[in-house]
Amino acid sequence: MTATVVQLGLGGVALWAGVKVLTGFVLRMVVVLFALLLLVGALGGVIEGSIPAVDAPPTDAAEPARRAVPIPWTGTQPRWRSQARCPDAFAPETALVALTARVDLLNGLRPGDSPRRGVLAMVRGENAAGICADFVATQTNVNVESEVRGALGPGEQAVWQETGLPEGWRDMHAEQKAVHAAWMAGFRPIAVAASSPFCDADRDPGRVACDAWLESTGAAPVGDRGAVWRW
Repeated sequence: MTATVVQLGLGGVALWAGVKVLTGFVLRMVVVLFALLLLVGALGGVIEGSIPAVDAPPTDAAEPARRAVPIPWTGTQPRWRSQARCPDAFAPETALVALTARVDLLNGLRPGDSPRRGVLAMVRGENAAGICADFVATQTNVNVESEVRGALGPGEQAVWQETGLPEGWRDMHAEQKAVHAAWMAGFRPIAVAASSPFCDADRDPGRVACDAWLESTGAAPVGDRGAVWRW
């Protein structure tokens, strides 16, 4: 110590002593902070372990399909280059009368519990060659009943999974399935009839209202269970 005093002088000794004190203080603070961090981490683990985990609410993969059923065509409304036209295309309201009667007849052929299976719908369409065809679909995710398929005549086609409906078809209404099936077969719709009134947002919450969807495709409602397209 004496040698240090002689070498450094009183000012140097004071500086050296201050550095020693400061260094010791810093080391003590580092140790204290490290201990506090360990304590906080331990307490956090205890608190986290005491709170029961809350699972995230389940998501329904089909929900987007229910809320946003696509329109078969995009952009402008489909128009054929051919001048050939299905005669019913010039009088869609008249065609709708016959189509509604046909829907009622086919719906009456369904098994006794069919009212619980959902709506039966039928779309009449025309292709570019001017040929008319009808497409029959049901709301449920099963094929059109065999009783209905057996009663179909020329130009009438039952719609089911194998007909190539787009993803999410299980959550579509019968009317939407029939419109999609017609379009995918090369037909644009002329008229659509359903065995029950088109559902609206109040009667089918959580799904796309069928009446609003049909209007978004360009269809004009006729009554509460029919609509026509005028191309």
